[in-house]
Amino acid sequence: MINREYSLSEVAGFLGMNPVTVKSWAKHVPGNYFEGGGSAGKHRRFSFNALMQLAVVAELVKMLPREDFERAFSVAATFAYTDHEGREVGLPHHPNVGMTYMLVTDDLSHIFVQDRSTPDLSKLPVPTSHLKRICVLNLTNIFCGVASAVGTGGFAVLDGAYPKLAS
Repeated sequence: MINREYSLSEVAGFLGMNPVTVKSWAKHVPGNYFEGGGSAGKHRRFSFNALMQLAVVAELVKMLPREDFERAFSVAATFAYTDHEGREVGLPHHPNVGMTYMLVTDDLSHIFVQDRSTPDLSKLPVPTSHLKRICVLNLTNIFCGVASAVGTGGFAVLDGAYPKLAS
């Protein structure tokens, strides 16, 4: 799952999106916040990281105002293309560590892990009381949804990525 490329139609199917939308997103994202998707005249191929970025963007655009579309790609890229505090690139933490969440506010995003199914925002290292808008995504659930659509068990993939944490 992690080390292969996916066609445009596969990505669209996994995400429950129209292939035209995925192609448009891949072609027209301003600011170079998207890696992958090929080029015009070629068959578009998407890496696992690009697939995860699109999955996070698909959830963010449901919550953010339309003018934050470019920002959704930038924020999603921080999950899809970087590792952080023991988290592998493009993957959530192992569930034995906790659920991986992304907090998106007016001006920042923060990936965090908590050992509960509903995040406790009072425990974040980010003050949230003054913010007008707070979006919280469960990245573990998004990943497991993509893994299921691909035909793989998400927790099995995470066991392979984090063998010391596998139960």
